[in-house]
Amino acid sequence: MCLSLSTVVHFFIQVLGGFDTSNYVTERKWATASDGTKFPVSIVYQKNLVKLDGSGPLLLYGYGSYEICIDPSCKASQLSLLDHGFIYAIAHIRGGGEMGRQCAGGLLIGAFLNMRPDLFKAASAGAPFEWGDPRKEEFYFYMKSYSPVDNVKAQYYPNILVTAGLNDSRVMYSEPAKFVAKLRDLKIDDNILFFKCELGTGHFSKSGR
Repeated sequence: MCLSLSTVVHFFIQVLGGFDTSNYVTERKWATASDGTKFPVSIVYQKNLVKLDGSGPLLLYGYGSYEICIDPSCKASQLSLLDHGFIYAIAHIRGGGEMGRQCAGGLLIGAFLNMRPDLFKAASAGAPFEWGDPRKEEFYFYMKSYSPVDNVKAQYYPNILVTAGLNDSRVMYSEPAKFVAKLRDLKIDDNILFFKCELGTGHFSKSGR
Protein backbone atom coordinates (compact mmCIF):
# COMPACT_ATOMS: atom_id res chain seq x y z
CA MET A 1 0.00 0.00 0.00
CA CYS A 2 1.34 3.43 -0.93
CA LEU A 3 0.30 6.36 1.24
CA SER A 4 0.37 9.97 0.12
CA LEU A 5 1.70 12.71 2.38
CA SER A 6 -1.88 13.78 3.12
CA THR A 7 -3.04 10.33 4.22
CA VAL A 8 -4.00 9.89 7.87
CA VAL A 9 -4.05 6.34 9.25
CA HIS A 10 -6.05 5.60 12.39
CA PHE A 11 -5.40 2.49 14.49
CA PHE A 12 -8.11 1.22 16.81
CA ILE A 13 -7.72 -1.42 19.51
CA GLN A 14 -10.83 -3.32 20.54
CA VAL A 15 -11.35 -3.26 24.29
CA LEU A 16 -13.46 -6.12 25.65
CA GLY A 17 -15.55 -6.27 28.80
CA GLY A 18 -18.26 -3.72 28.10
CA PHE A 19 -15.94 -0.75 27.56
CA ASP A 20 -17.85 2.50 27.03
CA THR A 21 -15.91 5.62 26.00
CA SER A 22 -18.65 7.86 27.42
CA ASN A 23 -17.55 6.87 30.97
CA TYR A 24 -14.16 8.57 30.55
CA VAL A 25 -13.12 12.18 30.34
CA THR A 26 -9.92 13.68 28.94
CA GLU A 27 -8.82 17.21 29.76
CA ARG A 28 -5.88 19.54 29.27
CA LYS A 29 -4.80 21.38 32.42
CA TRP A 30 -1.99 23.86 33.10
CA ALA A 31 0.44 23.56 36.00
CA THR A 32 2.96 26.10 37.26
CA ALA A 33 6.61 25.22 37.87
CA SER A 34 8.64 26.62 40.76
CA ASP A 35 10.08 29.33 38.48
CA GLY A 36 6.61 30.47 37.43
CA THR A 37 6.60 28.82 33.99
CA LYS A 38 3.32 27.19 33.00
CA PHE A 39 3.29 23.78 31.28
CA PRO A 40 0.45 21.58 30.00
CA VAL A 41 -0.77 18.39 31.66
CA SER A 42 -3.08 15.89 29.94
CA ILE A 43 -5.40 13.90 32.21
CA VAL A 44 -7.93 11.09 31.78
CA TYR A 45 -10.30 9.66 34.39
CA GLN A 46 -13.53 7.75 34.95
CA LYS A 47 -16.12 10.48 35.34
CA ASN A 48 -18.38 8.39 37.61
CA LEU A 49 -15.63 7.73 40.14
CA VAL A 50 -13.41 10.79 40.27
CA LYS A 51 -13.78 14.23 41.79
CA LEU A 52 -11.07 16.69 40.78
CA ASP A 53 -10.60 17.91 44.32
CA GLY A 54 -7.26 16.30 45.18
CA SER A 55 -8.81 13.47 47.20
CA GLY A 56 -8.24 10.63 44.72
CA PRO A 57 -5.09 8.77 43.65
CA LEU A 58 -3.14 9.95 40.60
CA LEU A 59 -0.51 8.29 38.40
CA LEU A 60 1.72 10.99 36.91
CA TYR A 61 4.00 10.29 33.95
CA GLY A 62 6.80 12.56 32.80
CA TYR A 63 9.68 12.33 30.33
CA GLY A 64 11.84 15.07 28.90
CA SER A 65 15.01 13.80 27.24
CA TYR A 66 16.21 14.34 23.67
CA GLU A 67 13.31 16.73 22.96
CA ILE A 68 10.96 13.77 22.65
CA CYS A 69 7.39 15.07 22.81
CA ILE A 70 4.96 12.81 24.66
CA ASP A 71 1.61 12.93 22.89
CA PRO A 72 -1.57 12.62 24.98
CA SER A 73 -2.50 8.94 25.03
CA CYS A 74 -4.08 6.23 27.12
CA LYS A 75 -3.45 2.49 26.81
CA ALA A 76 -6.04 -0.23 27.31
CA SER A 77 -3.82 -1.62 30.07
CA GLN A 78 -4.44 1.57 32.07
CA LEU A 79 -8.22 1.13 32.13
CA SER A 80 -8.06 -1.00 35.27
CA LEU A 81 -6.48 1.92 37.14
CA LEU A 82 -9.10 4.32 35.80
CA ASP A 83 -11.89 1.95 36.79
CA HIS A 84 -10.48 1.88 40.33
CA GLY A 85 -10.68 5.65 40.65
CA PHE A 86 -7.22 6.70 39.49
CA ILE A 87 -6.48 9.77 37.42
CA TYR A 88 -3.80 9.21 34.78
CA ALA A 89 -1.80 12.32 33.93
CA ILE A 90 0.99 13.14 31.49
CA ALA A 91 3.09 16.20 32.30
CA HIS A 92 4.36 17.75 29.05
CA ILE A 93 7.47 19.22 30.58
CA ARG A 94 9.89 21.60 28.88
CA GLY A 95 12.61 19.04 28.21
CA GLY A 96 10.31 17.26 25.78
CA GLY A 97 10.63 20.13 23.35
CA GLU A 98 7.12 21.50 23.81
CA MET A 99 8.26 24.17 26.26
CA GLY A 100 12.04 24.34 25.80
CA ARG A 101 14.96 22.20 26.95
CA GLN A 102 15.18 22.39 30.72
CA CYS A 103 14.40 18.89 32.04
CA ALA A 104 15.30 15.26 31.34
CA GLY A 105 13.49 11.94 31.74
CA GLY A 106 15.08 9.58 34.27
CA LEU A 107 16.81 12.59 35.74
CA LEU A 108 13.39 14.18 36.25
CA ILE A 109 12.23 11.47 38.65
CA GLY A 110 15.53 11.39 40.54
CA ALA A 111 15.48 15.16 40.95
CA PHE A 112 11.93 15.41 42.27
CA LEU A 113 12.58 12.57 44.75
CA ASN A 114 15.21 14.74 46.39
CA MET A 115 13.37 18.05 46.07
CA ARG A 116 9.78 17.06 46.97
CA PRO A 117 9.60 13.46 48.19
CA ASP A 118 6.48 14.38 50.17
CA LEU A 119 4.35 14.75 47.05
CA PHE A 120 4.18 11.06 46.13
CA LYS A 121 3.45 7.66 47.66
CA ALA A 122 5.61 5.80 45.13
CA ALA A 123 7.92 6.50 42.20
CA SER A 124 9.42 4.52 39.34
CA ALA A 125 12.68 5.90 37.91
CA GLY A 126 13.82 4.34 34.63
CA ALA A 127 17.61 4.66 34.32
CA PRO A 128 18.07 7.87 36.36
CA PHE A 129 21.21 9.69 35.30
CA GLU A 130 23.18 12.96 35.27
CA TRP A 131 22.94 15.17 32.20
CA GLY A 132 25.71 17.44 30.88
CA ASP A 133 29.49 17.71 30.56
CA PRO A 134 31.16 17.83 34.00
CA ARG A 135 34.52 18.68 32.42
CA LYS A 136 33.35 22.29 32.06
CA GLU A 137 33.30 24.11 35.38
CA GLU A 138 30.06 26.01 34.80
CA PHE A 139 28.24 22.83 33.83
CA TYR A 140 29.80 20.82 36.66
CA PHE A 141 28.34 23.01 39.40
CA TYR A 142 24.98 23.34 37.64
CA MET A 143 24.75 19.56 37.25
CA LYS A 144 25.69 19.05 40.88
CA SER A 145 22.83 21.33 41.96
CA TYR A 146 20.20 18.86 40.67
CA SER A 147 22.08 15.56 40.17
CA PRO A 148 20.02 12.76 41.79
CA VAL A 149 22.99 10.98 43.41
CA ASP A 150 24.65 14.18 44.66
CA ASN A 151 21.51 15.51 46.33
CA VAL A 152 20.32 12.47 48.27
CA LYS A 153 19.99 13.43 51.93
CA ALA A 154 18.74 12.13 55.24
CA GLN A 155 14.99 12.52 54.77
CA TYR A 156 11.83 10.51 54.16
CA TYR A 157 11.40 9.11 50.64
CA PRO A 158 8.37 7.38 49.09
CA ASN A 159 8.39 3.76 47.91
CA ILE A 160 10.80 3.64 44.95
CA LEU A 161 11.56 1.33 42.03
CA VAL A 162 14.76 2.08 40.09
CA THR A 163 15.50 0.18 36.87
CA ALA A 164 18.60 -0.22 34.71
CA GLY A 165 20.01 -2.36 31.88
CA LEU A 166 23.41 -4.03 32.09
CA ASN A 167 24.09 -3.37 28.39
CA ASP A 168 22.67 0.15 28.31
CA SER A 169 24.92 2.27 26.09
CA ARG A 170 23.15 5.52 27.04
CA VAL A 171 22.93 5.22 30.81
CA MET A 172 25.50 2.97 32.45
CA TYR A 173 23.95 0.71 35.07
CA SER A 174 26.44 2.11 37.60
CA GLU A 175 24.62 5.46 37.68
CA PRO A 176 21.25 4.20 38.97
CA ALA A 177 23.15 1.67 41.15
CA LYS A 178 25.04 4.51 42.88
CA PHE A 179 21.76 6.40 43.32
CA VAL A 180 20.13 3.40 45.01
CA ALA A 181 23.18 2.75 47.21
CA LYS A 182 23.17 6.32 48.49
CA LEU A 183 19.42 6.23 49.11
CA ARG A 184 19.81 3.05 51.15
CA ASP A 185 22.57 4.67 53.17
CA LEU A 186 20.86 7.98 53.94
CA LYS A 187 17.07 7.73 53.81
CA ILE A 188 15.41 7.63 57.23
CA ASP A 189 12.19 5.76 56.38
CA ASP A 190 11.21 2.10 56.07
CA ASN A 191 9.55 2.44 52.68
CA ILE A 192 10.34 -0.02 49.89
CA LEU A 193 13.38 0.62 47.68
CA PHE A 194 13.83 -1.83 44.80
CA PHE A 195 16.65 -1.87 42.25
CA LYS A 196 16.04 -3.98 39.15
CA CYS A 197 18.89 -4.39 36.68
CA GLU A 198 18.03 -6.35 33.54
CA LEU A 199 21.10 -8.47 32.75
CA GLY A 200 20.19 -9.11 29.13
CA THR A 201 18.95 -5.72 27.92
CA GLY A 202 20.18 -2.26 27.06
CA HIS A 203 18.30 1.04 27.05
CA PHE A 204 15.43 -0.39 24.99
CA SER A 205 16.41 -3.89 23.85
CA LYS A 206 19.08 -6.60 23.99
CA SER A 207 21.21 -4.75 21.44
CA GLY A 208 22.14 -2.13 24.01
CA ARG A 209 20.33 0.66 22.19
